[in-house]
Amino acid sequence: MKFYDFKARKMNGQEVSMEDYKGKVVLVVNTASKCGLTPQFEELEALYKEYKDQGLEILGFPCNQFAKQDSGTNEEIHSFCQLNYGVSFNMFEKIEVNGKNAHPLYKFLKNEKGGVMGNEIKWNFTKFIIDREGNVIKRYAPIVKPNKIENDIKERNNFIYWHPPYWDIIKYSGHMYGDTPLKNDLSHIKDYQEFIKAINYCLSKQYASLKVGGRMAILMADVKKNHKLYSMLLDMNKLGTVEQIVIKEQHNCMSNHRKYFNENFIKISHEYCLILRKDEPLILDYMITKRGKMDLRDSLKVTWKDLVASTIESLGGRVNLEKLYKSLEGYKKTYNNPNWKAKIRQTLQIYPNIFVNIERGVWQLV
Repeated sequence: MKFYDFKARKMNGQEVSMEDYKGKVVLVVNTASKCGLTPQFEELEALYKEYKDQGLEILGFPCNQFAKQDSGTNEEIHSFCQLNYGVSFNMFEKIEVNGKNAHPLYKFLKNEKGGVMGNEIKWNFTKFIIDREGNVIKRYAPIVKPNKIENDIKERNNFIYWHPPYWDIIKYSGHMYGDTPLKNDLSHIKDYQEFIKAINYCLSKQYASLKVGGRMAILMADVKKNHKLYSMLLDMNKLGTVEQIVIKEQHNCMSNHRKYFNENFIKISHEYCLILRKDEPLILDYMITKRGKMDLRDSLKVTWKDLVASTIESLGGRVNLEKLYKSLEGYKKTYNNPNWKAKIRQTLQIYPNIFVNIERGVWQLV
């Protein structure tokens, strides 16, 4: 016998074949309305709403065998579940789960997955998971809350498509839908670095669920604010193998519908689709964009021309030699050259197209 060989009656009396759930992940649970564990209905409903579109079905079977904690009629039980917990997953007629009158489905489930102290159901809210092939893969004790079995319901993926929000552009929850912003809505993060940190966290969680050979496609776009480019493509982590970067024309850009006082810039009119491939089950290849700062005065590779020009620029574009010396003294570029002052004077004199001597000891940029 297999799981799909059994039938049961729903609360409305309709007979349902378990074959109707072929190809889906099924969670079977014996329920009760007056039990200390009854609040698990709330978590079961949350679990169902989260994963029903991914193929999860929850089948609830009321049972009155444990301290007579579900003595009502099927109609009363159905009404209780809907009014108190908003249950929308499938609830079936009240059955027995133990003894000679145990429902055939439960005889099968207990035989497939016994408990710690025998096969019999010990209490309300014992749970069984059946995979997409109809195999009973796990049994959970009544006290195991539904949110603790979420990871067993999640499946490994061959392909994930993800379109995270743009940074600080459109606010979704509380604006595009609903009245209140949701706690983990990335579109409400104001700080860019915090936004990228959250993006990387979401990326790592999704990437971990891929099977070897699986791919993840991420649709994203750059943002320009205050003369600065914020590029998710550059700043987010790249996990696994970067297989492709597809550039997609964007037809509904906000900048297309705005007039700017000064339009001497290139408007963003594209998105990127970054495709990552998972090649190893345990070893994680990654690329990280590392941002930092360095002082040119501590670089031995910078030319004297560029160093002197940059220093004068930092001092307002015009400077006397003593101030220029003071600004460069003690840094690596000058520390390693005993004749650094002479080198600065030489540099000022051999590049007349960059430096001009406006009076004795005073120089400025052209």
